[in-house]
Amino acid sequence: KGGMSEESNEVEIEKDVLLVTVLVKEGIVTSKNEFRRLVSENAVTNMTTQEKVTDALHTITEDGDYKIGKRRFISVKIKDT
Repeated sequence: KGGMSEESNEVEIEKDVLLVTVLVKEGIVTSKNEFRRLVSENAVTNMTTQEKVTDALHTITEDGDYKIGKRRFISVKIKDT
């Protein structure tokens, strides 16, 4: 309740990748337009910092858990290089 779902997707990515790119590739959102709409409705949250994502060009710079809408979650890990 109010936290990460046990069924959340976990993905490992390179540093400085756009969040929208990861979400579309993983099938969390169907399009970039859907992501932009969700951001404008304050429906995308970084659960690690408890901050809303307010920029449609949000870049992932560190590990984090994201909540998209009410029921979609993704855990992002940065690859060690």
